[in-house]
Amino acid sequence: MGGPSSEHEVSLKTGEMVFKNLDKRKYAAFPVKIEKDGSWPITIDLLKKNCDVAFIAMHGEYGEDGQIQSLLETFKIPYTGSDPLASALAMDKQKSALLLTQNGLLTPTSIALNHDDPYAEWVVSKNFKSPVVIKPADRGSSIGVSIVRKKHHLKNALAGAFRYSNKVIAQNYIQGKEVTCGVLEINGTPIPLVPTEIIPKTSEFFNYDAKYNTNG
Repeated sequence: MGGPSSEHEVSLKTGEMVFKNLDKRKYAAFPVKIEKDGSWPITIDLLKKNCDVAFIAMHGEYGEDGQIQSLLETFKIPYTGSDPLASALAMDKQKSALLLTQNGLLTPTSIALNHDDPYAEWVVSKNFKSPVVIKPADRGSSIGVSIVRKKHHLKNALAGAFRYSNKVIAQNYIQGKEVTCGVLEINGTPIPLVPTEIIPKTSEFFNYDAKYNTNG
């Protein structure tokens, strides 16, 4: 848990909840808190010696983008969650949308923008009508995401997204219900969990506050 991502603090909360709720009759668990500077409290060799499986409770880049997965695979330490390739693809919103589209699934119209593009604001204005969604292309927890409903708010939305990534995605806003469905793989068989509708109570959409604050 922890790590150098912008989601360090919420990752610590995730790790603490996992540690608290693991069945102590089945698991002898110990937390590994990775600091914001990337330093580890334990060597990888010692981790391998004492760990049967690593429960990844890290969020965002490094924890969800395939990096920690690749490291654990290199040292042959089993871990929870998806493999490095699936993680990297899922974290990259542009690549994810392309894969979904290629496989016949509908996705919002989107354009990728680079941090050094001086015409980013003009490109969005030319290609989209309000409202438009602005988001970092490779971050989690809805950090840096904005729904822009008025043209004069676009500049600040882009600046906010570029604060977290050098690549930003602009997409058509799709009005509708939001439903999530987790899938677990058990002995090679995918098992879907109960689909859940998301209804934010304290914000316009399912943003960071709605995800992690009490009663959000």
